Amino acid sequence: SIASNSYIMDGNGGRKVASDNLELIEANGIGIANLMTDYFKKHSPVSPPALDGRTYHERSSKVFGTAAADIDGSCRDHTCAYGVLLCEEMLRQGQKAGHATEIALYHAGALLASVPQGNVTFESLLQVHRFGYLISFFRLRGTYVRMLLEDMLADHGAPGRGNAASWLQVAGLRFQASWNGSWALGRVQVQIDTEWKDLDTTEMLTREYSVAGSSNVRFSRKVVNKNCVPLEDDGPGALITMSKFFESSSPVQPPPDDQRECLTGNCTWLQESRDFSWRPQAATNMLIACTLMLFNVFL
Repeated sequence: SIASNSYIMDGNGGRKVASDNLELIEANGIGIANLMTDYFKKHSPVSPPALDGRTYHERSSKVFGTAAADIDGSCRDHTCAYGVLLCEEMLRQGQKAGHATEIALYHAGALLASVPQGNVTFESLLQVHRFGYLISFFRLRGTYVRMLLEDMLADHGAPGRGNAASWLQVAGLRFQASWNGSWALGRVQVQIDTEWKDLDTTEMLTREYSVAGSSNVRFSRKVVNKNCVPLEDDGPGALITMSKFFESSSPVQPPPDDQRECLTGNCTWLQESRDFSWRPQAATNMLIACTLMLFNVFL
């Protein structure tokens, strides 16, 4: 028998395991404000409780590893170093779990601080991950991946002024966008094995991609929630994932900027990517040409 707030009971924040499996006893219980008002009336003066080991917060000084330099966590306008490290680790965890993960997406609104140079403790990681989001794994067609990026750009605002929580940090994916009063999304590529391929968005032949996303991306983005095929909704927590990463990979260096989110027309990878890969328009044109040839043969 459990007492909980309505946020958990309703399955918010990716906690569907609670909402889908509970047997409700009382839905409209006591308001938290009234509960605590009565408590202070009955028990004042109130002293802070003794620490009894029930939460990770009591282990805040535990050192998981070290940061060789400051790792930037200001992620709402552009690619940030911490967002890259997190998404790359999400890719690895998804592949390790057998999901064949190809793309990782994490919303910037859940990254709330940078990691300073030196020892990385539970407290320093908790400053970044105060909301405690889980990682979800799902499959999503390329058309909807592109729509998600277009929605993100529409929320962003002018270059250098982005402050939207919806801005995504990414791995396994790179894109180019340009600003002319509004954002226009250009080329989008996904890394398949070791090769970069254009995102498949053809209407008839579009493929599904295996994605790791924060629970906010999975449940709060309509284009994802309505169109994805779930693989694992309640995956590992982002905080625990990164604590294990620092334990195994320290000292951790900030990653170099690889222009995976290129907001100018001067993308190094865009100039280098001249090899033929799967291009939706090319595929469409080929299909039309073949249809016309067959039509002419039968005539």
